Amino acid sequence: MRKVISRKIITLCGSTKFKKEFKEAVKHLTLEDNIVLSVGLFGHSGDEEAWAKKEMLDNMHFEKIRMSDAIYVINKNGYIGDSTSYEIIYAKCLKKEIMYLENADGIAKKEEIIDEKIREGIITEIPNATREKLIDGGHVPWKK
Repeated sequence: MRKVISRKIITLCGSTKFKKEFKEAVKHLTLEDNIVLSVGLFGHSGDEEAWAKKEMLDNMHFEKIRMSDAIYVINKNGYIGDSTSYEIIYAKCLKKEIMYLENADGIAKKEEIIDEKIREGIITEIPNATREKLIDGGHVPWKK
């Protein structure tokens, strides 16, 4: 009989302009005995077909976050863009662990802003497809 090993599932989040950092994170986290889910295409790094399928790819990425135990944010030089911010909000709503590549000063401030938006129910700033995904999936804590 095989021994069942429970591994942490981690989804990588961040700007696709950091392709090299994504690949390094996959390697590093895999060698730490984690199951790592990443993006399939790097639109900001030259994968032009990503733009034609952006909505599908974005929705798929939110599914990966839902399947995960944690997200790992690729925040090179402290950069966290809008899309990544929405992914962090989504992960927080699902009570996922959030880890960062770089532990920069800006993270605490960014998380404070995100937490405030969650508390205040400011969902109008989230793109329509993401907002619908959050609401339809029942993952918005302030949705009654």
